[in-house]
Amino acid sequence: MLTVYLAVGGLVGVVILLMLSRIARSTHGTTVQDKVVLITGASSGLGEACAEVFFRAGAKVILFSRNSEKLEATSKRLQTLNVPEVTYSPVIVPLDLEDLDSLSDKAEQAVQCHGRVDILINNAGLGYRGTCLDTTTAVHQKVMIINYFGPITLTRGIIQNMVQNGGGHVVNISSVQGRMAIPHRSAYAAAKHALQAYSDTLRAEMASKGVKVTVLWTPPQPVAWHLTQLLRRFFKQWKGGTMNSSWPSLLTGLQ
Repeated sequence: MLTVYLAVGGLVGVVILLMLSRIARSTHGTTVQDKVVLITGASSGLGEACAEVFFRAGAKVILFSRNSEKLEATSKRLQTLNVPEVTYSPVIVPLDLEDLDSLSDKAEQAVQCHGRVDILINNAGLGYRGTCLDTTTAVHQKVMIINYFGPITLTRGIIQNMVQNGGGHVVNISSVQGRMAIPHRSAYAAAKHALQAYSDTLRAEMASKGVKVTVLWTPPQPVAWHLTQLLRRFFKQWKGGTMNSSWPSLLTGLQ
């Protein structure tokens, strides 16, 4: 079963890498140099890897996470990278998605950093395993707040600015469980299904306002670590804003 997961994870990982590359470069080939990119859950894992993608591309990254110490460490690491393009010092902002009442102010704080937000990547989230019988209502509420109500509340605060500026891009990092539920993940799958439905509705409503909405599905655990390694290998093959022609080698080691 692990071999199957890794194979699927490799394919999904490449798709996510291609999507991130496309987001970091418009269809006309212009880069995100000077664009403002807000990433939640940016202190570790996929969020930190996303931060590196956009930092290397010359974007003005704003990093949100609950862990202030890890955020500081991520910021310092990014600034030690040898990047030929012009880069900007990351802005770090502590954020607790469970504190819904604070999110409007956090969104305003993010906008005030550079006067706008061009790309919002809702990556932060909470995983949970448990049977339907064992999962309490309190757990369902906590997972739903962090994985659904938190992201959409932050999105509502940011997207007003995007509309005023004539466009933007909201990227919601979700899971295949947002389309297909599996046993022992009822709370998590329900929250991801809700996020998918909201994203589909938001995409339709924002189409005429220049705001794009993308949902990226990550593979199930234990693939997350391997996906992060794929991202890091991708950075090494990133040349001039495009991937090296040898990008299929990213799958090396997943067999």
